[in-house]
Formats: sequence, C-alpha cells, structure tokens
Amino acid sequence: MDEKHEAHTCGCGCHHGHDHAHDHMSLPGMQTPAGDSLDPQDIRFRQTLQKMQTMAKSMQGLHAEIDAALAKVSRQNVGYILTQKKNVKKLEQLYEDCFSQPLGHPLYETMRQAEQEYLVNIKSILHEAQQLKREQAIAKTTTEK
Repeated sequence: MDEKHEAHTCGCGCHHGHDHAHDHMSLPGMQTPAGDSLDPQDIRFRQTLQKMQTMAKSMQGLHAEIDAALAKVSRQNVGYILTQKKNVKKLEQLYEDCFSQPLGHPLYETMRQAEQEYLVNIKSILHEAQQLKREQAIAKTTTEK
C-alpha cells in the first residue's frame, strides 16, 4: 500500500489517514442506498446472503463442468461422464463445508435441498454409467471369443 491507499486493520477501506474511528454502521455495505444505517438484524441478513451467494457461485462452477461433460455423453462413450468423479467429490466436500452449519436465511434450506438432490442425481448417473460401461466391456469380450 502507498501513502494514499492504506490498509486499515478495521477494514474500513476509506483510503485516508486513520486518525478517526469507525462504528460498524459506517463500514461499506452497512448502509442502505439512501445512506440510512441498517439495523443489526438487517446486517446479519445481508452477511448471510453474501455467504450464500459465495457458496452458490462455488457450487455452480462445479455444476457447469459436470453438466458440460454430461452433455457430451452418448451411448458410444458412456464412460466419459466417469471423468467427472473428481468434480463430484469436490462438490460433495463443498456441500459438507457449506451446509455443515445452518444459516438463518429463508432460502438456506431450499438451497441445501436442491444441492443435495443434484448430488444424488449425479451420483446415480455415475453409477449407471459405470454399470453400462461394465456391460459394454462384457459384451465386447463375449463377441470377440
């Protein structure tokens, strides 16, 4: 940081000398667009919402990779989806990390259930793909004999 842009331990980001004090209501994001201060309940709600948005963004990135691979699967290359086992494991771990402690937000449970359903469906698809791949391998070896 330079003289004009100091990093303050309070995280205020006001970019000037720090001979002043901040209360939590003067920090960025703790006021309404009109400049009114939010009450503590609204602050917690916003912080929870921001945490949920971060969680969703992380999960959606993995969803996009898994779904893109799923879109490329055909009967001839059914095993291709099995390349996503690592991403499914990452998604399971992210699910555990994100939903281990309930957040007091109305959308939390909906988000948790949707993510759980997605994981169940993808794991089922992986299992079916594994079975089909085995059946194809068995059929191939029996026709070669």
